[in-house]
Amino acid sequence: MERLREPPEPALVVRSDPVEELLKEWPELGAFGTEWVRKWLDLRERLIEIAKTLRRYPWMVEVVRQRL
Repeated sequence: MERLREPPEPALVVRSDPVEELLKEWPELGAFGTEWVRKWLDLRERLIEIAKTLRRYPWMVEVVRQRL
């Protein structure tokens, strides 16, 4: 077995933003804006319920965008 002369490089750890992950999975929440989603991230399950409703009724996304 060949020995390594140099130590292996540590694996690159990429920490992803939980808000970005949520918006990738539920793009409907983007109608509220990233900062709004960030503020309400503690209630993630509730945000997902809202996103499911928006997905069921896509016209609501446009209404939210117009109101904000």
